[in-house]
Amino acid sequence: MRAAVAWVTAAQATQLTWSEVSYWLGRLDHAKFVIDEADLQVDEIFAYNHRLGALCIEGAPVALAAIPATGRAATALTQEQLLAATAELVIGPGAGAQDLARAIYDDMADVVARASRIIWPTSQHLRSRWTPFPLEAPTGG
Repeated sequence: MRAAVAWVTAAQATQLTWSEVSYWLGRLDHAKFVIDEADLQVDEIFAYNHRLGALCIEGAPVALAAIPATGRAATALTQEQLLAATAELVIGPGAGAQDLARAIYDDMADVVARASRIIWPTSQHLRSRWTPFPLEAPTGG
């Protein structure tokens, strides 16, 4: 699997994390990474993990085909196929990607309510070694 790495300052990391509120920030524990075209050792890798988990269709997680990967276990779908499958779950049989986009435009709250009942309970969460960050909740004051 390939991933992009962003080298950021503390201020940039804070801003990036605020822009990704639907994701948890965490450290990947014991992960092995090869850095292309660089003679570099990385001691810690932090990543964003979606709070709701991976979308599952027919009981199994799916992957986005546009993201290259080797040894992928999940079925890879194009973005349109992924949206169409989601539309069928949220709207009903025969619904497609455009139907989902229209439904979101017309009444996003309704689509979110349906997704929360139908899709979110079947999502699959990361099962690797993952340490949420920060390790302690900030204290108020």
